[in-house]
Amino acid sequence: MKNLDPRVEAFKILNKVEKGGYATRLISEYLKYLDDRDGGLLYDLVYGVLRNRIYIDKILEKYSDILLENMDIKVKNALRLGIYQYVIRETPDYASVDTSVNLVREKSKRSFVNAVLRSITRSSSGGLNPIPDKDVDYAEYLRIRYSQEKIFLKNMLEFFGKKTTERVCNYFNRPAHLFLRVNRKVISSEQLMKILMKYNYNIQAVKNFEDFLHSWGGSFGIFDTIEFKNGYFSAQDVSQGVGAIIMSKYAGSIIGDICSGVGGKASYISELIGRDKTIISIDRSPAKIKVLSKNLKRLGHKNIFPVCAYINDFNRQVFNTAILDVPCSNSGNFGRHPEARYRLSEERLKRMVDYQRELIITSLKSLKSDGILIYNTCSIIPSECHLLLKSLEYDGLIRVIDPMSDSFVKRIIDRANFVVNDYGIYIMPYSFEGVVSSGGFVGIIKSA
Repeated sequence: MKNLDPRVEAFKILNKVEKGGYATRLISEYLKYLDDRDGGLLYDLVYGVLRNRIYIDKILEKYSDILLENMDIKVKNALRLGIYQYVIRETPDYASVDTSVNLVREKSKRSFVNAVLRSITRSSSGGLNPIPDKDVDYAEYLRIRYSQEKIFLKNMLEFFGKKTTERVCNYFNRPAHLFLRVNRKVISSEQLMKILMKYNYNIQAVKNFEDFLHSWGGSFGIFDTIEFKNGYFSAQDVSQGVGAIIMSKYAGSIIGDICSGVGGKASYISELIGRDKTIISIDRSPAKIKVLSKNLKRLGHKNIFPVCAYINDFNRQVFNTAILDVPCSNSGNFGRHPEARYRLSEERLKRMVDYQRELIITSLKSLKSDGILIYNTCSIIPSECHLLLKSLEYDGLIRVIDPMSDSFVKRIIDRANFVVNDYGIYIMPYSFEGVVSSGGFVGIIKSA
């Protein structure tokens, strides 16, 4: 795979994403074959199109006589790349047009791409602004300006209002920082930061969350370093560390890590509370359990035991405390995984909420009397977060602990710009000073 053209590879990735692929995984397959400059261009083209897709499509609709839903996928993505480069990146018109036309093989389709892009480059700048007046229709303004779907905006505006919703959308369209969680049992944050800076990585500590560093402006190869292989650090967004920190307050002798994934929270909990307590990490995916086991070996954690199972298999009182990281809409990751925005629907959201409700009820059965369950999700849509907990409490199935009623949790809340109510903590992409993170929600509950 020598002499790769980042524009061609971006085109291939966008076509695969359109068919259900995930951009992050697809990009990672190519980065090892590209230098930093071309790798950066590939990343920018793919994520630039995905983060601005609705905005780009509104321009495309104006200049195309073929409806988007009837347009060939490859033609559509060639045009999106051309529009992104010309309108947003401000690449010269000849480069934007020629590189996009050359992505399409069939002569008639090449002619169509060329004609549409030439029309766009001849248009005045005013003709390339599809954003409506926010005073006329604020939701539509947000939808096009930030390329977010109506269902997400409806849920956000209803609870958070205009100012917070637009701030979230704005942050979701910024390049997300790479976060590293330091293995505090092996090395300090200061020591690791000095080592990585010698490799010329841009590294800083996350303010008030000393176990996390963030990197920006090119981090290619950071997971090939000897420090990573020796377990000095892991990739974990600081937003996902909040639930683990809260768990460290409530941790009992046997801790459940339910829907564990690849073990990010379990390993951090172990580093926070010490290795004399047992953590059982449960996930139904054999592939994730395999990666989790590999991660534990690299990090040196011997008190975490991976189990490939459903939580239903633990229908007796096993755990003193547990953390449940439920499958969700992934709305807190709409910046890091922008393709997820376009896969959300009313039907899918309802299915998710029903499944989350079921998981909470089942997980509580695995707790010993008066055990605490930390509810964790990568979503910031209220129906998956505090409204779900409120509904369960109303039905007499759970009791929610007000996060502000616990002095330890309150000190965590005071360390960042969270949105907090009686049912939990919303972690926003702007919550941590000076960085762009993912979002999420943490609630503290127990059986009624």
